[in-house]
Amino acid sequence: MDLIIIGAGPGGYPTAIAAAQAGLQVTLIESKNLGGTCLGEGCIPTKTLCRSAEVADTLRESHNYGIALPEGTMPQVTAIEKAADGQAQVHFTRKGKEEAVVADRVLMAVGRGARLAGLALENTSIAYTPRGIEVDEWMQTSVPGVYAIGDCNGRCQLAHAATYQGKQALRHILGQTDHPIRLDIVPSAVFTVPELATVGLTEEECQAQGIAYTVRKANYLSNGKALAAGAAEGLVKQIYDAAT
Repeated sequence: MDLIIIGAGPGGYPTAIAAAQAGLQVTLIESKNLGGTCLGEGCIPTKTLCRSAEVADTLRESHNYGIALPEGTMPQVTAIEKAADGQAQVHFTRKGKEEAVVADRVLMAVGRGARLAGLALENTSIAYTPRGIEVDEWMQTSVPGVYAIGDCNGRCQLAHAATYQGKQALRHILGQTDHPIRLDIVPSAVFTVPELATVGLTEEECQAQGIAYTVRKANYLSNGKALAAGAAEGLVKQIYDAAT
């Protein structure tokens, strides 16, 4: 079966790898009208997936699952329709040229947003946007005593982040306001092959902020356990303050 996946972020890219490993013919499209940003040569893996150009290069070099990637200039998806033979057809423009790909199925993997329908927030004084309910650093909404944690506030859509936000709200309720939350150091993981895990600033972010830094890294290829496990692709990269 042929499959087109639209969206190459933390949901779409790992799904494409899993589907290709299962024997499907996969075309993966990350579209600029869905917020895609190129990293390095080609458009996939993207900034929303890898954050770091070096990590993107490593992942790009590692995967060889036969996934078709409309690379180069980030495409603009314009339409999805059923072709005459019953297949799904995805139309997009790239470099000003109209293109299309067909497959048996199309999977939308363009991320998720807060589901606020049915909460009747319009009947309250709670401030919200399409992204989610607005909260302060203590997860308190615009109505004192009302808190919103997890995906509904759009701050950081990760399960462990939601758990910490709940603890933060509880601290505020108990009057323990000497423990500010830092969403910039929340770790994240993406289940590609090899897997990605990041925490803190990337090298590019340090450069953009004018932070002096030192880099230390090691390749899995030089690690005996990685070789024994048959997982010798990838690297570990650590960024330190230049004075460290």
